[in-house]
Amino acid sequence: MGNAANIGMRMILAALKRMDEGGCGYCVGCGDAIGKGRLAILPATPLCAACAGRHS
Repeated sequence: MGNAANIGMRMILAALKRMDEGGCGYCVGCGDAIGKGRLAILPATPLCAACAGRHS
C-alpha cells in the first residue's frame, strides 16, 4: 500500500475511533463542532476549518 493510502487508512481509523468515543464531528484541536459542509467534503477530518488553517 502506498504512503497516501496509509495516511488515508489512518485517518479513517482515527475517525471511527472518534465515532466510538462520541467525539465525531468535534474538532480535536479546540473542541468546537466541525461544520457540516466541511464534514461533507472531508468526512474523516479531525479539525475545524479554523484549526486546520492554523496547522497549514
